Amino acid sequence: MLKLNLGRATLCAVVVFALLPQAALAAVASPTTVTVAWGDYAVQIAQVVALLAFALLMWLARKLPPQILTMLVSAHAEQLLANAIGWGLNTVEGAVAGQKLNVGVGSAVTAQALQYVLDHEAWLVAWLGGSQGIAQKIWARLPLDAGASQTSFNKLAAELQTK
Repeated sequence: MLKLNLGRATLCAVVVFALLPQAALAAVASPTTVTVAWGDYAVQIAQVVALLAFALLMWLARKLPPQILTMLVSAHAEQLLANAIGWGLNTVEGAVAGQKLNVGVGSAVTAQALQYVLDHEAWLVAWLGGSQGIAQKIWARLPLDAGASQTSFNKLAAELQTK
């Protein structure tokens, strides 16, 4: 009885069909002249190599230690928070990047930035501590004036929870 490894058979089938360029097979100019489209072969081989390299990279990513994956997610979260704060500063009237914000403008920027995070990376919300944790992280990164306090943040958090 012949045992067939379906993974290898599938890989072989993909490689065979990828290396059969339809353009090269149809590129017969006349009955006596045959034109081989080497460029088509090269493009298709490059596509197969890129696909296999990506598959290998994804397989290797599974083997990474959890600490490295945590560092990668942390870096992604930091980038997301920076983009969200930039979005909040650009969408709230009176907010200027690099200048101190009063509590009212800071609250509006925080609300806009929080909504940006919730809209774009919902899978990361739980990892960042929920909407309350995200709002705290955004509030901590904003340049607020002396009127900002824990009390003003608590008011903002209560408003955000009612929305």
